[in-house]
Amino acid sequence: MTDEPDSINKFADRGELIRQQQTAYRGNVALAKVTSDLDSTLNFRVNSGLKLEFDKLCKENHSTIARELKRYMTAAISQSKLI
Repeated sequence: MTDEPDSINKFADRGELIRQQQTAYRGNVALAKVTSDLDSTLNFRVNSGLKLEFDKLCKENHSTIARELKRYMTAAISQSKLI
């Protein structure tokens, strides 16, 4: 009887591992489709205060808004989920 919870836990752990591997695979496949070509633009409206504060944060970290948004997009694709 004591083996049953262990086998259920092992089964659940194995399922979680498989889900993580599938997510990583999907992310890698999606990233493989991304090249370094900058062939598209993205325009959207944002609150001026939000933009100003984000720009300050980027500059304090020696980066740019565009670079950080690209990093976010790449990380989200890699993990197959919004962060």
